[in-house]
Amino acid sequence: MVIIKVGPACEIFRVHREVLTNKIPFFNGCLRNPCRESESNVVTLPEDDPVVFNLVIKWTYNSLDLKVSNQGYSENEMECLIKTWVLADKFCVEKLKNDVIKAILIVHRQQAIMPHHVNLVDELAPSLSKLRKFYIDQMAFDLKKGQQQENGITGTLTFDDLGIFLAKARTFLEKGGKVTADVVCAMCPGTMDDPAHAPVCVYHEHEGTEVCPSLRSHYPGKRYSEESYRKAAL
Repeated sequence: MVIIKVGPACEIFRVHREVLTNKIPFFNGCLRNPCRESESNVVTLPEDDPVVFNLVIKWTYNSLDLKVSNQGYSENEMECLIKTWVLADKFCVEKLKNDVIKAILIVHRQQAIMPHHVNLVDELAPSLSKLRKFYIDQMAFDLKKGQQQENGITGTLTFDDLGIFLAKARTFLEKGGKVTADVVCAMCPGTMDDPAHAPVCVYHEHEGTEVCPSLRSHYPGKRYSEESYRKAAL
């Protein structure tokens, strides 16, 4: 077993070494290279959130339930989901990142994005990440739809309170900064498709020429080349 101490209070997690190193390359490096962690089987992660780390460990044991109910996710649950993606990015676990982004897309087919979550993603995620791109695109789409509904044009997107959403969105836009500029730029096209309903794999991340497994399942058939799969996702 490996002992992992997480957060300022050093909350302890005990994880099977083989499970951990097989699923998360970060720990494979810590525990198999000649360093203090490999000798003691103890890894300390003082800057990480134990609540979020627990979700990552559940994923390593295939017990993380990311299914989205009809009620969607609460604001706190969405924040945890975002932070789980960020921690998966730190650990270089593409599969978990893609599982999380899939859940995020499904959530936002039902409920609008909150501006403070866009700010959170902008703060924590890499500037060129697919997570940040999705939140920029979806904020732009939701804001456009919100403005249309305010003007009496109905749509499929549901706002729990349209007035509150638009007030928060306008405050977000007034603050300025790069993230605001990116949202405004994303709003420029006359017609926007809902990013939450984007073709499979658009917001996934893969190294090299690897083709997304979900893309293969969406476009089955041996006749497709890898380039054909990629074009199908665009």
